[in-house]
Amino acid sequence: MVFLGFIISMVSIKYNQTFKLKRISVSKKILFVFFIILFATLFVGISRVKSEIHLRKAYEERAKGYWLDDIDELDKAYSANFKMDFVSTPIDWYKGEAYFNLKRVDEAFNCFIAAKNINPYHMHVLNNLGTCYEIKGMHDSAIYYFNKALLFTDYFEDALFNLCAVHFNMKNYVQSIIFLQKIKPSTDDNRYPKFSKLIIEKYLTQLIDTTKDVTVKKIFSQYKGR
Repeated sequence: MVFLGFIISMVSIKYNQTFKLKRISVSKKILFVFFIILFATLFVGISRVKSEIHLRKAYEERAKGYWLDDIDELDKAYSANFKMDFVSTPIDWYKGEAYFNLKRVDEAFNCFIAAKNINPYHMHVLNNLGTCYEIKGMHDSAIYYFNKALLFTDYFEDALFNLCAVHFNMKNYVQSIIFLQKIKPSTDDNRYPKFSKLIIEKYLTQLIDTTKDVTVKKIFSQYKGR
């Protein structure tokens, strides 16, 4: 923008020298307003550049797993003019991720809440918020946010795995299997075989425990032993 401003200035000067335009008097009030806007824009621009520098450093600390240094840089990056990065991910989400990796769930939860207030349509924010609710034992709230995360994409693997886990913890094994079936079997996520085995075993155990038919119990026990 600065470079473009220089080009426009030079073109205007050359044009004025060539065609000898009449001088137009400009009100001092207009000039004053212009300079106020100019300095305000300059202030915001410098502030954002500083925030971007600190965010870049935060990315580097995040990649190395230095979570406390990551949080420190994110605090320096955050400002009234810079609450999200250029892919609309709130700075608070990055902080929440760092706190979560430090096992400081309450602080992570507060950061994810703040991130949701800034961008309520970010699927990773909603997914991580659901995870915090599940850790707190608030299953219904966790399910609400996992389902909400799935509204913004046709396929979000993390949310599907989390829904499997929540329903498993609630002993709703049928619902857990339904969400498991929505995950592509070709997935590279190593949770898929573990989840499949565990959920199906628990489901068969539940069927064995609840059925009164001896023959059916025997059939289910045979499948469970395979």
